[in-house]
Amino acid sequence: LTKLSISTIQCPDEKSFCPEETTCCELTDGSYGCCPYPQASCCSDKMHCCGEGYSCDDSGSRCIRHLSSIINSIEIKSSLIPFTTIPQQTCPDGKTKCSLTSTCCPNKDNNNKNSYSCCAYSN
Repeated sequence: LTKLSISTIQCPDEKSFCPEETTCCELTDGSYGCCPYPQASCCSDKMHCCGEGYSCDDSGSRCIRHLSSIINSIEIKSSLIPFTTIPQQTCPDGKTKCSLTSTCCPNKDNNNKNSYSCCAYSN
């Protein structure tokens, strides 16, 4: 049995993780997905992203990069990149969700009730 170690980045919700060299983007349901490029731009439709140096056009159908020079201005278009949802596990409390690369860790809240949080290790 070999232990696989994957480097991850933590998303702004402080619960979700994406592989290193990707970008966390918020999805339509408020959770986070992973754009397959580092330092990408997340589109306002919350379903697509554009690689570094590109931005989403207003119609939401293309990624645009503006290259300007003294002589001319060139607009380069490329396809939008769909991002992937983060596979998650539901903790025993039925509410807390953690990525598959983390572990549901039991805690006690201020009222001494059991709650769960996501620990950064898979076991």
